[in-house]
Parts: sequence; C-alpha cells; structure tokens
Amino acid sequence: MKKMVSVFLSVLLVLSLPFCSSFADESNQRKWQKKLSTLDQEELRDVISAASSVLLSKSEWEIVTVPAGFYVVGEDIPAGHWSISFAPGEYAFIEYFYKTDATGKKPADLFTDYYYEGISDPASAMGSVYASREIDLDLQEGWHVVITYGSLVFKPYTGRFSPFH
Repeated sequence: MKKMVSVFLSVLLVLSLPFCSSFADESNQRKWQKKLSTLDQEELRDVISAASSVLLSKSEWEIVTVPAGFYVVGEDIPAGHWSISFAPGEYAFIEYFYKTDATGKKPADLFTDYYYEGISDPASAMGSVYASREIDLDLQEGWHVVITYGSLVFKPYTGRFSPFH
C-alpha cells in the first residue's frame, strides 16, 4: 500500500511540474511588466533595442523583430546572409552602407556601397506603395544598417526555390 501511495504521489508530482513552471513563467512575466510600466517611451525603446541586440547576438535564435534604429554589423547584428521582411501591419525602410559621413550615422556616399529599400505589409498604410515584402541581404562585418519608420523581421537566409537558378 505504501508503495502504491508513493508511486501515486510521484506521478502526481511529475504531472504538476508543467503547471508549476507555467505559473512561475506567468509570475515572472508580471514582474517584468510591472518594472517596464515605470519606464517612459524613450526608455522602453532603448530596452527593446538592447533586447533585440542581445537576441541577435545569440546563436540559437531563428527570427527576431528589429526595431527602428542604427546598427553596426558584427556588433549589433551578426554578419551573414539574412532574409528581411516586414513586421505585421508595418512598413519600414532599410539602408545598408559601409562608409558613414562626419556624424557617423548617415551614409557618406549614396552612389557606391549603398542599398535602400522600402518593405511593407500589404495591410499597412503604405502596403500598396512599396512592392517589396521580403529582401535578402548579405550583411558584411563593419557595415551599417539603419531601419526607419517601423520594425523589420530578420531571419537566417535559408534559400528559396527559383526556376532561374
């Protein structure tokens, strides 16, 4: 009888573990929400930008939404071949360049080593204006990425079927 009660309690404990971890995750999420609710808009944008940079630097991530901002490839975004698309309901512009002007934040030359593209969700306010839904870029270390107006979704390039390749 003791053995049966012991087995029953063990099974009950194992079955309750997912609920306990779920409760802990929910409690942890509430703590973060409470802390974040004290921040102003600027501070929240900084937190989002910092969290995105950390996510991008980790090798195990697959898809990351990158907010508007200035990024250095190799520091903020890992170098490599990326598929970049719109965040749901948004449109954004991406600039990709090597040399910066005196401010260090804008391209020095719009005619060489420079790429610019508007990317949009068809359902967004600019959806009918910008045809690009996804682009592929080979981001080189030391180059710069500027995202304006909205967020973009970065994921490792996995290739696409094309009858022309």
